[in-house]
Amino acid sequence: MHSTSGTIDSRVPLHLSNDFSADTTSGKLVVSNIKASIITVITTNGEMEGSELTASMVKIQSTNGLLNFRNLDAQTIQIQTTNANTSIRDSQGAMIYTARNGNLTASGILGSGSFEASGEGNIQISFNEILGNLTAYSKNGGLTLEVPEQLEFSFSATTKEGSIVTFIF
Repeated sequence: MHSTSGTIDSRVPLHLSNDFSADTTSGKLVVSNIKASIITVITTNGEMEGSELTASMVKIQSTNGLLNFRNLDAQTIQIQTTNANTSIRDSQGAMIYTARNGNLTASGILGSGSFEASGEGNIQISFNEILGNLTAYSKNGGLTLEVPEQLEFSFSATTKEGSIVTFIF
């Protein structure tokens, strides 16, 4: 699916044996209730919303805009942005987040991940359960991780100018 400046709204349940892809330059993109091999959603300046996405890989790409996703279930969840503010809720998988600026807020996460903000971006993540290694880097922004009290995992957090805060609950 492609739109230059219009809205893409796919809320009809889709169960695909192949990949699903939707992209827009500046329109709003809404996807929900999709099962596919790989799900890819891309925008340059638009807003994106997604829920109930199941795949081996979910790819989310944006230059600018607002990204809101919930209930993602994938082996790998890849989020790449330049300046977008991103919200991920109640999702599971190995997350790979790379951004220049923009903020990431993720809560209710089950999985592992690598999180990098190479500019002014803030990273705030709350894990319900950790199933692998975590790596987090924020050059000039804040970094906040909430992790379960009883866990066994490798943890690395780095910031150049920001602060690092961890919570055990």
